[in-house]
Amino acid sequence: MIARPAHPVSGVRLHARPASRRRSSRRAFTLIETVVALMLFTLCAGILLEILAGSKLSLVTGLRGNAIDADRRLIVRTVLAAGDLRTLLRGGKLTASDGAALTWRCTCEPTPTIDLHRITVLLSRETKAGEAADEQTLTLFALRPAWSDPVAREAALAAKKAADPGPYPEMPVR
Repeated sequence: MIARPAHPVSGVRLHARPASRRRSSRRAFTLIETVVALMLFTLCAGILLEILAGSKLSLVTGLRGNAIDADRRLIVRTVLAAGDLRTLLRGGKLTASDGAALTWRCTCEPTPTIDLHRITVLLSRETKAGEAADEQTLTLFALRPAWSDPVAREAALAAKKAADPGPYPEMPVR
């Protein structure tokens, strides 16, 4: 052993380490520690990639859903703005904001409630790329639409009153 001089402040003699233990004080990682660290890193990276892929998929799905909702709103506005029943039943074609061709057809039938009409709309959406047409069915209810016939309304109301002569409150005339 090699003797060291005394500490300048405390005066204590420091003993040297044996020659066999004089190796570097830094300890290297073992193979098992390295493999475990790589496995943990790989696991975390896999989880992160799965989360990112899922968020991208939900974003794409959400954007597609917004386009379909916009198509529905456009068709509903068009159907409800129809001036007469023949135009409504004939259907029509529109172009969506993304360039897709929208084709719609309607059927209209009265309900047991006077002035309430059930409108069933068949909507087909075909993109420019020639993809298969997306078909949807929308059901709308319209109360006294602009194209309803007031004479038919009065006749239906009179028939209902004749079938059920119960007490009806007088309706104010506007």
